Amino acid sequence: MRSKTKQRYKFDIRSSRINKPSSCRPSGHKRARNVDDEARPSNSKKKAIIRAEEDSQVLNPLSNEMEFRLSNKIKQCLEANGSLQQLKEDWLSVTRLERVLVTEAARKANLKVTTIEYFIRRSNKENYEYWTEFVSNNFERLSNVSR
Repeated sequence: MRSKTKQRYKFDIRSSRINKPSSCRPSGHKRARNVDDEARPSNSKKKAIIRAEEDSQVLNPLSNEMEFRLSNKIKQCLEANGSLQQLKEDWLSVTRLERVLVTEAARKANLKVTTIEYFIRRSNKENYEYWTEFVSNNFERLSNVSR
């Protein structure tokens, strides 16, 4: 039959360690700033700078791929003797990005596909708005170059 095991340690007030009592700062008082803190930018500024650099790294390959695809479509339209104005209207009324556009842009820039997808989701624009904005800004230039 089993018996109760004896307690190994017995509490003794005289031999126990007493922790230093906690100290609380009075409300409304902040820690004093060092002189070096003012010279360094805050984390939010650093994040904004890094985010801007990342955005340019993502937006450049995306716009390059859009330019490549739009110029190909213009060339195909010119070879088929189609109306460039009708082509422009069709591409401005698009409500989805062309298939594989993001994947090809990421592949050509040696990025993960998810980086461009996250960039598009993170922004306030819908994904097709990048395309329609690009078409409205660059269609005339690309049609003149293609001729």
